[in-house]
Amino acid sequence: RGTMKMGPELTVHIYQADLDLEVIDPQTDELVGAIDWAAVANERHIAMAQKSAIRALGRLVRDQAADRLGDVL
Repeated sequence: RGTMKMGPELTVHIYQADLDLEVIDPQTDELVGAIDWAAVANERHIAMAQKSAIRALGRLVRDQAADRLGDVL
């Protein structure tokens, strides 16, 4: 999270959403691989910055999950 001031009247809130995923073999409990994603958004209001970052993270995971999981497995 962060705040950036630009000029005397404009404040922009910055929010980062992170997802860390570990892939574990259920039969051996061994770690097969790990994946992480991060997305950043900035908005004038902190609640909107949080929502935008989470939505961006969801889109990123949706678009990359199959390829990145294939690399790990």
